[in-house]
Amino acid sequence: MKKVKYFYNTHTLRFEKLSTPLRVRLLQVIGYVAASLVTGLLIFTVTFRYIDSPKEKILRQQNQSLSQNYRLVQERVKQLELQMDELENRDNQVYREIFGALPVPDSARILEMEKRKGLKKMQSMDESDLIDALQTQIYQLEQRSAYQLTSYATITNLVKNKEKLLLATP
Repeated sequence: MKKVKYFYNTHTLRFEKLSTPLRVRLLQVIGYVAASLVTGLLIFTVTFRYIDSPKEKILRQQNQSLSQNYRLVQERVKQLELQMDELENRDNQVYREIFGALPVPDSARILEMEKRKGLKKMQSMDESDLIDALQTQIYQLEQRSAYQLTSYATITNLVKNKEKLLLATP
């Protein structure tokens, strides 16, 4: 049941029925709706700016784990490159000089210019291209190690020939 509201009229000294015009009623409704929308918009903005959704949390965790894995792979590649440089240096300076063989030319191995070009290229890549670049870098390291193994096989043959030569000399 609707409550009827009254007000005291000081001119007539009576209580009269309070009637609000339609225009005032519409303004009240519009004011209520506008206040609700502004409040909702503020809550929405604050919530989504500072509080992550579950999907965003999962994506952020995946991104962090991928970044960490990428750093680990990058460190491993650097270690492999240092090992390969050390092996190539040992091959060129020690073993080849002992047995009097010519060192393997640097053109047969990866040139420094290609490395620099690859680094510049990597810095401008997105994640999928970066993974492909890492795979090609690992493939190149595998090729370098395979080439180094053939070089060591040649040195092994030189050692055997040197032993035969030493045994044959009086």
